[in-house]
Amino acid sequence: MNTPTSEDRDIESCRWVADTRKRLKAWKEEWDPIPKPLRKGEPFQFEPVDFATLGEMPDRPKTVRVDPEGEYIDLAAYPAAPYSIELERIDKADKLVRWLHHLTGKTWFDYHMMRDLIETWAERFQGGEMWIHRGL
Repeated sequence: MNTPTSEDRDIESCRWVADTRKRLKAWKEEWDPIPKPLRKGEPFQFEPVDFATLGEMPDRPKTVRVDPEGEYIDLAAYPAAPYSIELERIDKADKLVRWLHHLTGKTWFDYHMMRDLIETWAERFQGGEMWIHRGL
């Protein structure tokens, strides 16, 4: 059985990031509802929404994963390489909150990635269970 080297991990991780970013860009071009920025003086116009096709929208590609060796959580942050966090550094809920606080200071970290990170963390450490308070 061949054990992957750190170089193999780096190459595979970079391929994953490149593929994820390419799929995410294609998804955004077709499905992102946020209008493009306007130039000064341009009138704002809403584009018509075809509600019949909204149900056909494909899932947005995940931007976070546990690497194949199960040692890191990788975030598709940069065009060429992942932002990796060792699993032991994010294995408890309080550590997750600290990481979320740290990552929200990064310009590339958005709410989609935050949601993917929380879901990936819950799958890994909580068996997919996410407790959600729905009120009384």
